[in-house]
Amino acid sequence: QKAVNKMDYIRKISEMYHENISLYPPCQTKSVLDVPAEITSILHISDGICETMANPETGEVMPIGWIIYPYEMIRSDTAFYKAEYKIDGVVFSDDGAGNPFVLKPDGTVVCFNAIDDEEDKVSNSLSDFWEVNHRL
Repeated sequence: QKAVNKMDYIRKISEMYHENISLYPPCQTKSVLDVPAEITSILHISDGICETMANPETGEVMPIGWIIYPYEMIRSDTAFYKAEYKIDGVVFSDDGAGNPFVLKPDGTVVCFNAIDDEEDKVSNSLSDFWEVNHRL
């Protein structure tokens, strides 16, 4: 499996969302030991990535949802799902309907459905996650 650098992830995300994304100042937390390197590398460029759209009436660009949560949100959501549902992994985003995407310790990505208490594998890696979801 080839290594994907942080700019490749951001490029893939930008392409996936047809350039309709908003980047933020880099995460200032020096030690993010509780977050996998793939996500940390993105956070050190932009502390979260948001999907955007133009307001149809004003044309003003506005955020509509997180693609990758900011560091503090990753920490708090991961802690919540670990405590409430015994989820093993890092919550880094959601499907827009409240179901979190979790990067598992083995590198796979799952979507967790709390109602059914089930994890559905969506990709073999974070890099594949952007490719798979780009085709949806």
